[in-house]
Amino acid sequence: MIDNCSDNFFCAQLPEPVRRRLCEHCVKTTHAQGTKLKVDANRPWIVLDGLLISTEQGKPASLSAPGQMNLNETFIVDAATSLPFLDKHIEKNIDQIYYLCLRTTTLASVPNGVVHELLDDYDFLRASWNNMTQLLTILSSYTSAVYFGTAKDAVRYVVQLAESCGIDNLTHREIALMTGLNRTTVTKTMHEINLESA
Repeated sequence: MIDNCSDNFFCAQLPEPVRRRLCEHCVKTTHAQGTKLKVDANRPWIVLDGLLISTEQGKPASLSAPGQMNLNETFIVDAATSLPFLDKHIEKNIDQIYYLCLRTTTLASVPNGVVHELLDDYDFLRASWNNMTQLLTILSSYTSAVYFGTAKDAVRYVVQLAESCGIDNLTHREIALMTGLNRTTVTKTMHEINLESA
């Protein structure tokens, strides 16, 4: 758990005045394990503690761990405003996405308007770019492992990713939710992985 909100990976990159502007508008919320959260394009958020997966049409789509700021929907929705024919398509897609809290999860959110004002600040823009690059790298590797790899690839990847984010001891249920595999397959795969590493 991040004791001080500003100690998270995203905010730690920001100079004090920019961080203070974010903190002035920051709202922290804690959500119980199993909570489903709808996408709110008006309030980008930072994961302070816990673990979330986004799901689209019931399938895992991406993983969010502590220190990551979710700005993607903010930029997607704004891009759509200049292309009216995309509005309904994007709105429909966003309506099909929700986030599932795999563990009790604490989020810090800020209004969209504050984020847009801060985009004029070079340090905030750089931190946002670094964050987005990191998220896209994770998303690409996650998609490759979960959708195009073997069960072992998927299980290994999510366990390693969680550990790199300081999240140890994933349950087989959590791994199943993160990979889209059933629990029996996860248990069998974990057993095979443990035998290989022994």
